[in-house]
Amino acid sequence: MDTNEILFSKAKSYGYRSWFATDMLSLSSYSLKNEKLLAAFEDAIAETNNIDCIWFEGDKKMPALFKICNENVLEGLCRLNNVKELIPPIIQSIF
Repeated sequence: MDTNEILFSKAKSYGYRSWFATDMLSLSSYSLKNEKLLAAFEDAIAETNNIDCIWFEGDKKMPALFKICNENVLEGLCRLNNVKELIPPIIQSIF
């Protein structure tokens, strides 16, 4: 099993929906613009291209973001923080 398959199966076991930036596990027609949590934040949606996987719980929670880093962990953390910074604090409080 590769990393994406593990993330997909774990998300499913928790009852979460998974979104993958580039992977066969995501439906090709599935867009983050369909996620109510992110729909109003175009900049956040654009920044998610740098994220490997996002888990969604219902329409109001994003319990996990994943960036798989083989070398530069700090860069991965910065990319995750960029998404967080693009979503207003009122929305973040429900994560």
